[in-house]
Amino acid sequence: MKRIASLCLLFAACAAAPKPYVVFNKEPQLGAIVPLRNAPTQYWLTGAGQMSPSVSVAFDNVQYVIALDSLQRIRYIETTDESFRTRDGLRIGNTATDVMTAGGSAPIDEAGFGRYSRLQSGWNAHYGTGADEQMVISFFKRE
Repeated sequence: MKRIASLCLLFAACAAAPKPYVVFNKEPQLGAIVPLRNAPTQYWLTGAGQMSPSVSVAFDNVQYVIALDSLQRIRYIETTDESFRTRDGLRIGNTATDVMTAGGSAPIDEAGFGRYSRLQSGWNAHYGTGADEQMVISFFKRE
């Protein structure tokens, strides 16, 4: 009987556990206010040496990380989701050559943050390091 009670208690605790991300009804936008019940518990690199409070969110089966300011406004958005596509037609795994062919800028080196190219869609293509230095590993927007 104790075993059944313990299993029921464990099941109830797991069912009540918070989801790993917040589901949005539209794509996250810079400047939008995100009313959260609890303060973000994770921090994300959003610029050269800049860590910001952040939360994982999803929209249309794409996962994002958004960083918020003290007023809970979105100041940074990033995705590494392989199903994400920019309006430029780019995706995770494209190369710097693909980015420039799609109208993106030449790669910019930002010390303490990494290499990225600005895209016409408003997104930035973030490149990997080492063997992946020519490969897009994420897309981000920031204010």
